Amino acid sequence: MLVILLSEMGSVVLAGPMFEALKKRHPGIELHVLQLHKNQSVMQLLGFVPEHHLHSINDRSLFALVWSLWSTTHNLRKLGLDGVIDCDAESEAKGDKSLWSEKEYGDFVLEYDFKVDPRLNSGVQIRSHVAPENGFQPKLGGKLPKDRLYGPQVEISTDGMAGRIYDEARRGRWLDTKEPTAETKGAFKKGEWNQYRVLAQGDRIQTWVNGIPIADVRDGEDTKGHIGLQVHGIARGTGPFQVRWKNLMIREPGR
Repeated sequence: MLVILLSEMGSVVLAGPMFEALKKRHPGIELHVLQLHKNQSVMQLLGFVPEHHLHSINDRSLFALVWSLWSTTHNLRKLGLDGVIDCDAESEAKGDKSLWSEKEYGDFVLEYDFKVDPRLNSGVQIRSHVAPENGFQPKLGGKLPKDRLYGPQVEISTDGMAGRIYDEARRGRWLDTKEPTAETKGAFKKGEWNQYRVLAQGDRIQTWVNGIPIADVRDGEDTKGHIGLQVHGIARGTGPFQVRWKNLMIREPGR
């Protein structure tokens, strides 16, 4: 079982009775803890779980955060635990937010499961790029703020468009021009975990939602780029809404 404690130090200390109750209710249970790196020494001192069952996320810098999220998720998957990345869209958070890979990927197979609030629009960026400075202008788009992710996005939404490919923050249009059918619109399951598969080979990108083919695009604008998990901003006074990912897997040719 994975216990997520991404709160401040005081909450970690107060978690003791919860661990005792879990051990009493489920004798022999194997507990793992995911927490902020800065609180790990406290957990080691308290000894609620063995040290090799402690997993951490480092929020010291953007690089440390991105790297630790991806590496920790990978390690949790190897353990057979259900590692979930939660993204909350808060009314106070302006604009889009993305968590992207340090590495750039060209040809690959990407698979992941997701669950989204029906009022929220989100997506996964592929072969995408990061605006290096405020006012940066991509070749095919308008000016962007620093660190804005732009490029192909595999749509996550509940309006029948799930799995389609949109050119985010650049051309601002669908890259797959084929009209959705009743089958593709019905592929997404509201309120449930949905499985995505993305295949990128050369200038061709294909997507599936729950095993149903959705998009088949040829577009030579991006040969490689970052993979990013995106959540759109929402209007003030609404939310919070949540999108969740798990079982992320990427495989490159020959690896």
